[in-house]
Amino acid sequence: MANILSILTSAGTSLAAQQEVTATASNNIDNANTPGYSRQTAVVTDLAPTDTVGGTVVGGGATVTTVTQARNRFLEAQIPQALAQAAQSSAESDALASLATFNTGTDASSGSSTTTGGALSTAISSFYSSLSAVAQDPSDPSLRSAAFGEAQALAQAFNTTSEDIASSRSALDTQASGLVGEINAAAAAVAQLNGEIQEASAGGTPPNDLLDQRQTQLDTLATLTGGTPLTTSQGYVNVMLPGGIALVAGTSAGSLSTQPDPTNGGHLGLVLTQPGGTSTIAIADAGVGGSLGGTLAARDGALATAAAQVDELASDLSAQLNTVNEAGYGLDGSTGLALFTTGPTVTGAAGAMALALSNSDQLALSATSGATGDATNAQALVATQSAALSGGEDVTSTLSSITSQFGTAASDAQALSTQDSALSANLQTQRASYSGVSTDEELITLQSAQRAYEAISKVITTTDTMMDYLLSMTNITT
Repeated sequence: MANILSILTSAGTSLAAQQEVTATASNNIDNANTPGYSRQTAVVTDLAPTDTVGGTVVGGGATVTTVTQARNRFLEAQIPQALAQAAQSSAESDALASLATFNTGTDASSGSSTTTGGALSTAISSFYSSLSAVAQDPSDPSLRSAAFGEAQALAQAFNTTSEDIASSRSALDTQASGLVGEINAAAAAVAQLNGEIQEASAGGTPPNDLLDQRQTQLDTLATLTGGTPLTTSQGYVNVMLPGGIALVAGTSAGSLSTQPDPTNGGHLGLVLTQPGGTSTIAIADAGVGGSLGGTLAARDGALATAAAQVDELASDLSAQLNTVNEAGYGLDGSTGLALFTTGPTVTGAAGAMALALSNSDQLALSATSGATGDATNAQALVATQSAALSGGEDVTSTLSSITSQFGTAASDAQALSTQDSALSANLQTQRASYSGVSTDEELITLQSAQRAYEAISKVITTTDTMMDYLLSMTNITT
């Protein structure tokens, strides 16, 4: 009787094991399209034998010892950096591509991408064309008026170029502020999940759903900040920013914020309130990666460089033209007048550039007073087009260098983005292949569990019949 009861006991345990296998496979199928879900497997093991029959050990049945997740540690170790690099290069590429001031086109002969000076290049060309025209007849009021108008247009083109670059940088400030909010939410979620996972794990059963949720948030932080996850001996996952500062430590999360940086033209700088809220620290652009890092790299890299170069061009060109105009005489006899004003410093010169003359008669086209037909100074103004500026190149070549440098930066960022995105996508595809749910495989598991369940049920039915028979034999004997 004892052996029969043991069979029933082991069969009951085994039946429960197959039920758990079925439930796990069913849960996998239910979450086949759930983002961040990792396939789970009910681990079935045999129970230690407790009975012997005729000196032979009889097995104790089967049980589910745990439910594991399908995760490849080698892949998981590579994914955070891949996500961070792809997000950073994509953010930088998108930011640089959004600036329309330096028009990008395609070279007809080579088919390669080219960058021009846009409206500023056109304004410079038109300005010097009008000077060349008026130099032919400096007494012609229509030609003087045209040159005066093109001078105004040149100043406005510098203003617009400066404003466009400044607008792009300000837009990236707004974007960075939005990313900071997302980062803080994800960091707080990781810290909270660290605690919940620790508490749930104390019961001995891995909290797979919570682990999936935490992994999703860790992927988010890697994408947004380039944060690297580090697992502690207590089972927590800390997150370290690229600069080596902790964003998440155990069950405490840090908090990023932004504030104007006077050393960077008032653009937003990052400040981290460290986990536990004990202190704050300024974070340099290089201290973060991911989307936030790419956004700041574009704002304070190629865009900032272009802004400074355009300011220098405006300052140099204005100074050169002013020197010539101040040396000549206007149609009204005026002399010593600057052609443009650009403000007190080189920084901001393009945005502040304005025509200093009040009318076309003040254009100093002659070298002597009262000589209305003298075009000596007009020719000197025209000659500034080919004169070297502070960088050693003339105005056209200088602008070409600025736009070429910016175009190269944008092109390099785009190429890097394409490369990084491909690597990230490949790793995520491998993750999905390893950790994702295959409904075909789960259906096979369900069918296998069903057959085992039916067989175990048959064992229980047969054993029950045997027990009934033995009980009836006992009754007959008595």
